[in-house]
Amino acid sequence: MAITTSIGKVEVFDDFDADRIGTAAGNGIVWLNSSDCGNTAFDLNAGFAGEGTARGATDATDNDMIELAHGLLMWLPQNDPSMEVRMQFDVVTNLAFNVGFNDDALDDSNTLPMELSGTTWASNATTWVGLVYDIDATNADIHAMWVDDDGDSSTAIADLRYTGVVPIAASYGLYRVELRRGTSATAPAIANLHVIPDDTEPGVGRLSSKRFTSTVDGDAALTPHIGVENRSGTAHQADIDYIYVCQNRASA
Repeated sequence: MAITTSIGKVEVFDDFDADRIGTAAGNGIVWLNSSDCGNTAFDLNAGFAGEGTARGATDATDNDMIELAHGLLMWLPQNDPSMEVRMQFDVVTNLAFNVGFNDDALDDSNTLPMELSGTTWASNATTWVGLVYDIDATNADIHAMWVDDDGDSSTAIADLRYTGVVPIAASYGLYRVELRRGTSATAPAIANLHVIPDDTEPGVGRLSSKRFTSTVDGDAALTPHIGVENRSGTAHQADIDYIYVCQNRASA
């Protein structure tokens, strides 16, 4: 893992080959973790399948949550940030998760930044944009969604839905969220959101993409965030193979 600059870019990449995860900022800590009581917070799982992962697990208590996030609110839509996560779950029954840019590194014992019950959105974050999977949804497929200044997107849920795209148990999926500068530094960001539910199987591994003009302000200070929450009485184990984040260096 390194934070590097090259021709105007700042990048953070972690293949989880060393322990850089902690509950609070400190020397050598890049990623912050949190978990509800009874869960196992994301931590280094060295040697998994020949390489490291960040592994966490929920217990079987309804709505228990685990989180992993970059420690700094340094990612601004005006600087064209992108995040890509390769992640798998041992069980996808009774599961909810978010992958996106959040206005808070850790939500601790609150709900996920964004949840979907039936066709109703519930946002815990003030500003957030990304991908949502929630088994409580009427159509339990992956969705795109965002909230800005406590105002949830009014985009029709049918347009936010990736029809038929769901996580697959014990298979790695790729989740990518790209924010692009709008018409000015503070204008709403363009959101490009991509999903490959299984990046190993032909056919299943198809890429699904959506593009929106969001309402997220270009100068919103955000951080890449992954949250996993249990629904009902099913425990879940999550493995994050890698996280890659990049953005343009600020011009001023």
